[in-house]
Amino acid sequence: MKATKFIVGLLIVVLVASCKDDVKKPEEAKAVETLNQYKVTINAIVKQADDFQLYFSEEGYEVPFKEENSLWSHVNAGETAQDIVFIIPEDVDPTYYRLDLGVNEKQQDIQINSVTFEYLDKKVQLAPPVLFSFLLPNECVEIVDNTKGILKLKKSAQGTYDPLLFAEKAFSDELQKIKQ
Repeated sequence: MKATKFIVGLLIVVLVASCKDDVKKPEEAKAVETLNQYKVTINAIVKQADDFQLYFSEEGYEVPFKEENSLWSHVNAGETAQDIVFIIPEDVDPTYYRLDLGVNEKQQDIQINSVTFEYLDKKVQLAPPVLFSFLLPNECVEIVDNTKGILKLKKSAQGTYDPLLFAEKAFSDELQKIKQ
């Protein structure tokens, strides 16, 4: 009887020990998932809660952005800088971007401190005033202070609210730095 219990116990220990190596740790699994993904981080002060949207395209500069090639990120209200992070789907190699700066028409001035594009172990970080040489505002965005990155969001002359920054063609060249 003791021998049977010993053998059963030994079998359980062997089975548990042999299965242990097959299970990936969560950190390892996450590292594998983000291996071929771009990460875009906007460091900004946004005083009222909002939702930002990042469009990306693998096509030419003149090709319209598509809703299915976009990501949303909720932005919390605050008086201090926060990181707004977008993870581009795996194996997508974007060449152009457009950042929609929210849908809250009552949004106060926002301050963009930097926009960082990362891929693998490389990154390109753009900060004001250089940032606005690569990411250009539409008519719903007024640059209040170019050196501090302060933007006033407003309705267009036609009454629509769609504040956004779109990538200049030269930005694609700058982005190539993280692909080399």
